[in-house]
Amino acid sequence: MAPEEIDDAPGLVESSEPEETGENNQSQEAMIDYAITLDHDLFDVDPKLNERLRAAGFTGEQAQMVYDLATEELMPVAEEIAGALQSEVDDRRLEAHFGGAGKWRETQRQLKSWGGANLPTEAFESLASSYEGVKTLHRLMQGSEPQIVQSGGVGRSTNATDLRRMIRDPRYWRDRDPDFVREVTAGFEKVYLGEI
Repeated sequence: MAPEEIDDAPGLVESSEPEETGENNQSQEAMIDYAITLDHDLFDVDPKLNERLRAAGFTGEQAQMVYDLATEELMPVAEEIAGALQSEVDDRRLEAHFGGAGKWRETQRQLKSWGGANLPTEAFESLASSYEGVKTLHRLMQGSEPQIVQSGGVGRSTNATDLRRMIRDPRYWRDRDPDFVREVTAGFEKVYLGEI
């Protein structure tokens, strides 16, 4: 071939405009951030992680899956850690409330003994799982007078069955709704102090 023919050969002529290639599409996609949706506040979208995912060729859908899997795996761990921290905070508050670590340990032993003998297991465990619940157990153990609840949630017909239903209610065990917790507390005092 003559030198003039080489310049005109297909594929050897340099183009002044870039061709659309897979690499170009990926670099354009790298400029666009992923549209990640999170339905929690455990963590936020991380730009550095997104850069790594783009560099590895992840699509938006694949990047969303990474975030979803992280949520799925981290949420139970975060809840467990939060529960342990809350338990530690409650334990310290109870130590202070009962006059120190030694007195709290003795009160704890007494509460376990009294609760095991006088309350259904489910009720005792539910009350023993929070600072306010332990204080209620202590009042119950001491035979304190029940408080009158004005809201009408716990009426004259409250019984052990009603209480079991109430402590299974998410407003009590998950949300710790103050009004509902007071109703349950008053119900325990009414039902179980009446038997003492």
